[in-house]
Amino acid sequence: MNILEVYKGKKNKEKLPSIKSLNIEEEKNIILNILNNLIDDGIDLDLTDIINKYEEEIKENCSFDKATKDEFGFINTTWVFNQVAQIINNDIFMAEVENVGYKRKTKGQPKKMPNELYRESKNGEILYDDGLKETVLDYLREIKWD
Repeated sequence: MNILEVYKGKKNKEKLPSIKSLNIEEEKNIILNILNNLIDDGIDLDLTDIINKYEEEIKENCSFDKATKDEFGFINTTWVFNQVAQIINNDIFMAEVENVGYKRKTKGQPKKMPNELYRESKNGEILYDDGLKETVLDYLREIKWD
C-alpha cells in the first residue's frame, strides 16, 4: 500500500524502509502481484497508469479480512486463496446453502423447511441418482473422485 501512497503523493518514498530501495520495475512487479493476474494489459502499462487504472482493485486486495483476523492474522484471505489456487491447480467444488431442511424452533419440534443439500422421496428416502440437478448432492455426483 505504501507504493500506492507514494504515487498518489501522500507519502515520501525515502522515509519508507519497506520500499525506499526498490526500483520502478520491482514496484511494478509488486503491484502486479497484488492485482493477482487480474489484468492482462498491465505488462504494457507503466506503473503510474496501472495505479490510476486499478487503484480500487489494489486497495481491495491490500485490505485485510477482519472476520478471519484472529485465526490467520492481518491477511486478505481471497488474495491468498487465489495465489494458492494458481499453485495447486485443482478443481474445487464449493457450495453454499441457506436451507438445510429444517429450522430449530425455540420450543418443541424443528420446523420443516426447504432443503438445498438433498432431495427426499415422499417416503423420506434420499434421492441421489435420478439425473436431476437441484441440490448439492446432485452436483457432487458429477465429481470424478481420485
